[in-house]
Amino acid sequence: MKPAAVGFREHTGWAAMVAVGGSERAPVVVARHRFELCGESLPRAVYHVARDLDRAGAERLVRQVEAGARQAAEWQLQRVVAELKGAGYRVVGAGVASDARSLPTDILEILASHPLVHTAEGQLFREALAGAAEQRSLPVTRFVQQDLYEQAAARIGMSDESLRAQLTGLGRALGPPWQRDQKEAAAAAWLALACSRPKKQKARAARQR
Repeated sequence: MKPAAVGFREHTGWAAMVAVGGSERAPVVVARHRFELCGESLPRAVYHVARDLDRAGAERLVRQVEAGARQAAEWQLQRVVAELKGAGYRVVGAGVASDARSLPTDILEILASHPLVHTAEGQLFREALAGAAEQRSLPVTRFVQQDLYEQAAARIGMSDESLRAQLTGLGRALGPPWQRDQKEAAAAAWLALACSRPKKQKARAARQR
């Protein structure tokens, strides 16, 4: 089976997912979906809502949203893996953003800061996606969102401009939707696909070309 990887661009309560497969130098998009990560009965902006609760209520609400997001991510990822298996692809990794800043352990300290509230909400949904991948024993490649293109280009072995041009070309062949979210999710998947291949194997393949 041909290798493939999934990548995500998360938002509050949902994420764009793109899977790429085949050649590491010129992959193709093999799946794209919107992952819904928060049920209608729970708040997407959970930390914003939790600011109006006491500590116990805030912690309980956050745990509920965390559990729901993880369950939703696992279910949807399972469907994607099965879909790709049916198309002849084996998922070998996942690309998920990491946080550039760490969060306090005290939820009240987070809730007291509007910037930290936004950071915490992003981290909650990113960790749900990463946890779902780890549940399926998929290696997770982490990156800082603003450095994604630079990191992917360096790992793949091409210029940032070439990477961006190829991502634009992938969307032109697919048709909409192919906006910033889909491009970044595809770049995350491409990075994960490149990271799934051992460096020694990459060097050997380069010498043989």
